[in-house]
Amino acid sequence: MLNINAGYNGKLLEACKPLGEYSWLIDRIRYYKKEHKLEIGHRAEVKMSCLTEYDEAKTMAYLRREALEEGHENGLREGLIAKSKEIILKKVKRECP
Repeated sequence: MLNINAGYNGKLLEACKPLGEYSWLIDRIRYYKKEHKLEIGHRAEVKMSCLTEYDEAKTMAYLRREALEEGHENGLREGLIAKSKEIILKKVKRECP
């Protein structure tokens, strides 16, 4: 088990950006909870903010996958068109010297 609290396993937290950001977020929440006495209403706001960021990350991953698939399909289409043109030109050159 690895400790990912702030001040521990710095190389790991630098190598894995989401884990490092999570560690930083938890550290900030603990700090403000301790130093500024987060009220119950603020706790709910912080929780909702965390959930929103999680959903945003999930949405961005979905959009990246969609864009990748679309790019792949476009690449295939362009490749087929280019290959078709090549085949037609070869056939025309053979039949029309």
